Amino acid sequence: MIEPRTIDLNLLSVFQEVYRERQISSAARRLGLSQSAVSNALARLRRAFGDELFVRTASGMQPTPLATQMAEPIGAAMAQVALALNQPVRAGHEQPPLRAGDDRCRRGVLHADTDRALPAGGAAR
Repeated sequence: MIEPRTIDLNLLSVFQEVYRERQISSAARRLGLSQSAVSNALARLRRAFGDELFVRTASGMQPTPLATQMAEPIGAAMAQVALALNQPVRAGHEQPPLRAGDDRCRRGVLHADTDRALPAGGAAR
């Protein structure tokens, strides 16, 4: 079993595009990456999953049974991540931008995950 924290989410974006496009060059263009960057990402995915995932054929990169099985759940998960990252700010939850001399800079700010104060500069310990 692969733990989610051990895989780079950018690799899943590459997986999605290669699955959708069936061409490394087309996937690279859509992602704004070089063809070699997509090939390297695919190699990392193959190592992580212990499967070829995509096999080069005359008609393009064909997904293996494992890639086909993973495509829909990965697509759904990535859509949920996109939704979470693009939530509108709810009224009453906005923070004004920090400015030099802001009292929050002098006393530290709250760490988003723990609600504990961080030292000025925001470095977690």
